[in-house]
Amino acid sequence: MRTILFCLLSATLPPAFAQDTTKPWDQVEFSVPLEFGKAGVKVEGTKTIESVTLSIGGVTIEVPATELEGCKDPQLETAQLLFGSGNYGPVTEDEELIPHYIIEMSFGERSEFGSFPTVRFLFHSGSYQEKILQHQTSPSGWKRTRKPVGEEPFDGGTLTRPTR
Repeated sequence: MRTILFCLLSATLPPAFAQDTTKPWDQVEFSVPLEFGKAGVKVEGTKTIESVTLSIGGVTIEVPATELEGCKDPQLETAQLLFGSGNYGPVTEDEELIPHYIIEMSFGERSEFGSFPTVRFLFHSGSYQEKILQHQTSPSGWKRTRKPVGEEPFDGGTLTRPTR
């Protein structure tokens, strides 16, 4: 009897109890204020990433199409712009840190540990530099694969993050 009553009520209730679904985004575009203006990010794609662009200081830098492979089912709504300073390549004593920008987002399928792989597009010295893929391999471990422009991917080591 309760089942029949529940079914009757469900059929007559307003659509507020309906299951809403989302459609995948095909483009995301946002800007981030900086000390000297704004940085703009634009990412496009549905089944794969089709384009990634960073605009900063009046200069627009696009990731070459050949560097966008390997990121199926991008989650454009997770895109964010990270920035800071670091050393890249061989480090010499008293070397200045290089300011950099990273466009990061999740893609693909959730791992057995509950997270999605991430892709990072690294920009510094006025150009796009490399793609960094991160896949979770244990509750606190991540494997990195790096791919500089025009080169073959290589093992970028592992990263340990505390579990939550």
